[in-house]
Amino acid sequence: MSADVGRPRVALIGARRRRQGLGPFVARQLASHGATVVAHLGTRPETVAAAGEELRSLAGVNSPGYVDFEQLLAEQRPEALAILAPAEHHASWLRRALDHDLAVLCEKPLVWGDDDPAGQARTLVGAFAERGLLLHENCQWPLTIPTWDALFPGARQAPPRRFDMTMSPARPGLAMLADSMSHPLSLLQELAPGLGALPTDVRFSSTAQDAAELEVRFSWPAETGPVEATVRFALGPEQPREAGWGLDGRYAQRLIRAHDYAQFLASGARLVDLPDPLGLLVGRFVDALRGDHREDRADAAARMIQRMDALSAMRDAWQADSR
Repeated sequence: MSADVGRPRVALIGARRRRQGLGPFVARQLASHGATVVAHLGTRPETVAAAGEELRSLAGVNSPGYVDFEQLLAEQRPEALAILAPAEHHASWLRRALDHDLAVLCEKPLVWGDDDPAGQARTLVGAFAERGLLLHENCQWPLTIPTWDALFPGARQAPPRRFDMTMSPARPGLAMLADSMSHPLSLLQELAPGLGALPTDVRFSSTAQDAAELEVRFSWPAETGPVEATVRFALGPEQPREAGWGLDGRYAQRLIRAHDYAQFLASGARLVDLPDPLGLLVGRFVDALRGDHREDRADAAARMIQRMDALSAMRDAWQADSR
């Protein structure tokens, strides 16, 4: 019997660590949760070789590399793709996954770089739903909420009125929104539900394309009343990057211990162990591939569409302010 029986077969699209890629980290989590990384795809032989070395050294994963997607499919027969390429290429890879009936774990944002990313996302998400194909977006921060609750017991008994988050993207200006805004939006969807709602009164501290720091303020129209949100971005090209979030003045900073990458949420001297949210998210994806984890796919699809609608509205507000 093959050692891969019962292990979902996943191919990586864009596996390199270059810029801020998560390839080796996603590969390691896929393997640790029982999937088989059957291949990785690159654009040139030298990038394929570099990705293979990173996967071996950082993730302990050995996978054959390809530059030809059709050859990869024919020889390795994956049932899912992990799309980790730059966001501008997500839509084309999502379409190729649809063409071959492949499930997808896609890096956020779901799509970017098009004149109508929200419309494009709506079409693609709908197509995956019609085919009954699994589609997950890498929005992992909602999985930190149980640890935040342990750090601040009972703090979420009343509906939130203020939300704060700090992120450290690797690119400046408008790219900060593309790289990181999906995280606070996904948290707000969980903490202050208002499905279909869009942020209002969006304000930027700067609309310079080279801005190294950016503060975005907006009102999130939750079902229980508006939440005033402030998201602060500061360039953080080196790992580990500063990050954290809070509600109504209770702020938790994410800490990563250098020697073993253990994670924590901290407030002052208080510290709570944080299970790796990327690992939790990848684990759910693998379980769903196996059929071990049932989810409300209609709700997940609606949330993906809402995030892209909100992100597109923010991009439009940025462009209007910068004219």
